[in-house]
Amino acid sequence: ERDAAGAKKLMADAGQADFEHELITVEDEWQKNTGDAIAGQLRDAGIKVKRTVLPGSTFWNDWTKYPYSMTIWYMRPLGVQVLALGYRTGEAWNETAFSNPDFDAKLKEALSQIDVAKRKEVMKDVEQILQD
Repeated sequence: ERDAAGAKKLMADAGQADFEHELITVEDEWQKNTGDAIAGQLRDAGIKVKRTVLPGSTFWNDWTKYPYSMTIWYMRPLGVQVLALGYRTGEAWNETAFSNPDFDAKLKEALSQIDVAKRKEVMKDVEQILQD
């Protein structure tokens, strides 16, 4: 359940009531429209948002440098493949610069495991590291 008053209070408590977020998306229809919807919900909660929609040739050059942007992740056959692209230390698509040697080691183990049941057991550790 949305709590617009609670969101406003959190922003005020953080000294950010007047801060304007800039939500940057690429110009393709899905990301533009989804970004517009998110910006609308934030505005409904009293949060200031500037929308910037960029052509792909501009957006993709700096997408990991924007403080608040949105991208789309397409499905991969195995969850370990997505985790390797998005969370492994040093990967180009690791937007948050997440780096954890234990995670990397467990992910490497999961990626090398062809037995589904054994991979599932290793993935419990991988997921726990992310949750912690």
